[in-house]
Amino acid sequence: MKFSVKIRQQDLSDCGVASLASVAAFYGLRFPVAKLRNYSGTNSEGSTIAGLIDAAKKIGLTAKGYKGKLSSLYKIPKPAILHLKKKSGLLHFAVLYRIGKKFAHIMDPSKGRIQRVNIADLCEEWTGHIIVALPDDNFKKGRVGVNPLQRLWKIFKTKKRDYLKALTVSILFILISLSTSFFIKYLIDDVIPSGNQHQITLIGVAMICFAILSFLLYWHRSKILLNLSVGTNHELISSFVTKLFELPQQYFDSRKTGEITSRIEDAFKVGNMLSEAVLTFSINILTFLLSIIVLLTVQWKLSLFLLAFLPLYILLYIIYDIINRSIRKTIMENGAKFESSLIENIRSSLTVKCFGIEKEIVADIRDRLITLNSSIVKAGKWGISFAGSTDFNSKLLSITTLWAGGLFILTDKLTLGELILFYTLTALFSSPLNSFIALNTSIRDGMAAAERLFEVMDLDGEPYNEGLSVELNIEELKMEKIVFGYAGRDKVLQDFNLCLKSGQITALCGENGSGKSTVALLLMRMLHAESGSIAADGVDINQINLQLWRNIITIVPQNPGLFSGTISQNIAPGETEPDCDLILQLCRELGLLDLLKRLPLGLDTFLGENGSRLSRGEQQRIAVARALYREPKILILDEATSSCDTESKNLILNSVVRQRERGCIILLISHQKEDLAIADRHVNIK
Repeated sequence: MKFSVKIRQQDLSDCGVASLASVAAFYGLRFPVAKLRNYSGTNSEGSTIAGLIDAAKKIGLTAKGYKGKLSSLYKIPKPAILHLKKKSGLLHFAVLYRIGKKFAHIMDPSKGRIQRVNIADLCEEWTGHIIVALPDDNFKKGRVGVNPLQRLWKIFKTKKRDYLKALTVSILFILISLSTSFFIKYLIDDVIPSGNQHQITLIGVAMICFAILSFLLYWHRSKILLNLSVGTNHELISSFVTKLFELPQQYFDSRKTGEITSRIEDAFKVGNMLSEAVLTFSINILTFLLSIIVLLTVQWKLSLFLLAFLPLYILLYIIYDIINRSIRKTIMENGAKFESSLIENIRSSLTVKCFGIEKEIVADIRDRLITLNSSIVKAGKWGISFAGSTDFNSKLLSITTLWAGGLFILTDKLTLGELILFYTLTALFSSPLNSFIALNTSIRDGMAAAERLFEVMDLDGEPYNEGLSVELNIEELKMEKIVFGYAGRDKVLQDFNLCLKSGQITALCGENGSGKSTVALLLMRMLHAESGSIAADGVDINQINLQLWRNIITIVPQNPGLFSGTISQNIAPGETEPDCDLILQLCRELGLLDLLKRLPLGLDTFLGENGSRLSRGEQQRIAVARALYREPKILILDEATSSCDTESKNLILNSVVRQRERGCIILLISHQKEDLAIADRHVNIK
């Protein structure tokens, strides 16, 4: 089975994995870009060559990296992935498919097409690094994941009854429009020449009745479409949000917030395509076919003459489709970059102001906005050109109908009423053709959005419903010969061992980047070791139900991560009826009672975004209270006091000591003397 090798990157950092996906498609494997991101360790900064080589091995391609010169490009097997440095300074990946004396054929993921590039220009950007990937014995051809069209069809089937209702009402609406044209023909050719006033009155009343019926049908169809649109959007967004929070933490860590939230916009575009564009497309086809049948029945010679305009519409559609496909993707990418930059800089507003770089940040955002607006203007100009072209075609069609029809009347081959009928039906003939071009944007946007959205939906979620669901009274947590490294990067942990015991505080020390936080994430099962074992009282923690395990173990991170809800909701998240006595007890232990007295609503006071109403020390104490509220058997503190004042630090450490007396297993990740002083033993990672 052959797949297109023209694969466009979905986000700014996707060029490497999109290039790898193109190579895989060349050999007969269509693999989702989103999964390749996970395999390669691609993050918001992009992919590494080592990461792409690791990902290639996981899909059955033997890949090797080389450093070469121009002559090497003629000798290596193709396709090959080239590492480039663009004139803007950004690093980029592209795929070399052919090379000649003067030109090379490159699949550039930023454009999603194969283009001919001057070799001199290519050499200016090429860093000399190449990845050659060839199928090995484990390579399997085919498609991984569900085809977007199959998913769309599945959604369509769930709404089949609503679609049929809307289609039926639309057919009736079209028939009424056709009947009005026949009334006009009958009025001009038969009734007016006969001078029958009674018949004129009957026709007038009938046309008013049909107009009322047409309005009612239009209202009913609009209501069905509205319910269909809202229902489809609700289903898509609900499914996406559900899937989003089933995904491992790696998905969130490797993407910018703007990239993740842009998938919601994609869901709306898919919903719009399904609820409006697809139905409108079907109605237009029906309208076009019915008008052709009626026109051929009235005067087939004149109808054939009008059909000669059809190739012009088809040519316009093809040209617009080719150009629009590229422009719309560029707009979507530039929009995502602008939104992501804006969100990032708003979140870093304190840093921006402290360092006085407002002008530079605004200039950068403005540049991105200019780039976005340029692509919008470009799309608008093409849209205006094609709208004008189709309008000109329609006017030319109307003029030709009157011109040719007049000649037919003079030769007694057509009556005046039939000409008027013909003229009114040309609108039904040309309107769907014009609409096909207008629908192109909606369908193209919807299909591109569907591909991105469904790739996320196809990612593997965390196994929440698997494993043992048994009550555990853990006395010992042991890590043995742990090996772990992030894809495409050096090993962080190599044959690492650690034993944590009940009623004991173990301090984990080491330089920045030595793997302390990685140990915590491995224990939380946010990450998974490449080899080695982690056991709780001899039971592999990966065999324990994940939801149960995360009720047993909890972590206090360096960043409190508070919600904008109330204090009570932050200490007992997800609980509709929290234990207020336990919350107050924890607040007393952590010195938060004075804070509650100062706040107007006490525990019911809303904290604002990220707990902005509180000091950092108060935020951290609430984060500790949240962890202790769960009464965990294993407690991890990852630099939990690093940004606290002396009072907050002492209150937190005293609370940790009380947890040790309760028999809790405690891992204290820190490099501060006050923290290390309460530890029973110290483990240093080198």
